Amino acid sequence: MMESMKKVAGMDVKLTAEERNLLSVTCKNVIGARRASWRRISSLEQKEGNKGREDKLKMIQKYRQMPPFTGENGKKTTDNILKCKLNLPPYLTQEARDLLKKAHPFFRHINWEELLAGKVEPLL
Repeated sequence: MMESMKKVAGMDVKLTAEERNLLSVTCKNVIGARRASWRRISSLEQKEGNKGREDKLKMIQKYRQMPPFTGENGKKTTDNILKCKLNLPPYLTQEARDLLKKAHPFFRHINWEELLAGKVEPLL
């Protein structure tokens, strides 16, 4: 399913509202299952920590550090996310492209290093 979603997302066509909704539901289903798994692992980690079972606790903590990708191409997917050029569909306006690339005038006063370090107070 992930490969099919990648193909749809990589197409250079504008999706209809129904197609966007179907893609959105598919993404939510995949992410929802992963979130449920993550909550279960966190719960197990807390239980084992309270019981003092260090061997099982270490195994659970090691598992939690693994990336949430499945299949043989997990490393390749991670590398693509971190290093590949962002390919935007041709139908996006220049303003939309600027927003996605953080080049929009809205972002000009943001100090990204301070934001990532948690030194910036929220605007709201």
